[in-house]
Amino acid sequence: MSANLLTDVIAERELERNGKDAAPVVVRIGKPTPAPDVDWMCSFQIQGVGDEVVRTAYGLDAVQALKLCLEMISADLGALQRSYGLTWLGEDDLGF
Repeated sequence: MSANLLTDVIAERELERNGKDAAPVVVRIGKPTPAPDVDWMCSFQIQGVGDEVVRTAYGLDAVQALKLCLEMISADLGALQRSYGLTWLGEDDLGF
């Protein structure tokens, strides 16, 4: 597990993965905040698979930072989904 923990979590989603006893994968999204030297940032973390590093998207305002964060989550999960058989509510569409 990563030593980095996401703070100010505003939303999270639990995904299932292959294997009856496999632990769930949790996607956590942080609150968009003003960023130093740029406009806004929004961080996220995928726990349960991969490196669990907190990643950050940057935007001109809070909405753009959040939108780009969701796009980054989608890209990261796309790669992980093939390896771990991730599903959400029994479906392949993970909703990101």
